Amino acid sequence: MKAKAVTYLLLAGLATGVVACSNDDDATPNLQTSQLVLVNDTSGMPKNAGTVKINELSTGGISMELALKDSFRLSTQEYPAAIVKYDSVLQRDSIYADLGTINGATGTLTKSPVLWNANSQPISFDTLKTLTGFRVQVTTDSLVQAEADLN
Repeated sequence: MKAKAVTYLLLAGLATGVVACSNDDDATPNLQTSQLVLVNDTSGMPKNAGTVKINELSTGGISMELALKDSFRLSTQEYPAAIVKYDSVLQRDSIYADLGTINGATGTLTKSPVLWNANSQPISFDTLKTLTGFRVQVTTDSLVQAEADLN
């Protein structure tokens, strides 16, 4: 009988311990987000061609959601997107992070996480804020369709 009472006390203690050690990590940290306007200036007048939404991930990296407006895309075409910076030695834009391809039918693309091409490491939101001269660029047939400065 004493053994039964001790067993019940141990089980009650274990149950209390499990409840007391419940996961309190459910609180969502304050993750940063920002939104940029994609601009098309092929006509000589800058026009709003869509948006880039940048979301900080709980893992420390970022995701990017690109949306290209209907008037700046064809449903039968695909639009490569990347983070680029002008390279004065090569005298062209160099790609630092490939974002994938915007589907012309939907006009959207989501890349998560965004990785540096050089080392396949995630780009952090804080690092992104410190970059100078970098742009999100959307192309078609090697022509710039739209872009947004990251700084």
